[in-house]
Amino acid sequence: QGIEQGIEQGIEQGIEQGIEQGIEQGIEQGIEQGIEQGIEHERKETAKKLLDMDMPIKDIIKVTGLTKDEILSLKK
Repeated sequence: QGIEQGIEQGIEQGIEQGIEQGIEQGIEQGIEQGIEQGIEHERKETAKKLLDMDMPIKDIIKVTGLTKDEILSLKK
């Protein structure tokens, strides 16, 4: 009976630790994705502004790191 209780306790602790680790990893991944999306959004906003200023696309590519197709898709 003591062995069974020990096994049950071990399983419960393992599940709790697994859930905690999963939550932590999910939060970290969410933060990383949010940062990456924010950076990508800012690059596109910068490209839009540079397009509005009639900057050559080749220069916008150098400044933002976006591809020519990505920049062209931002034109209104």
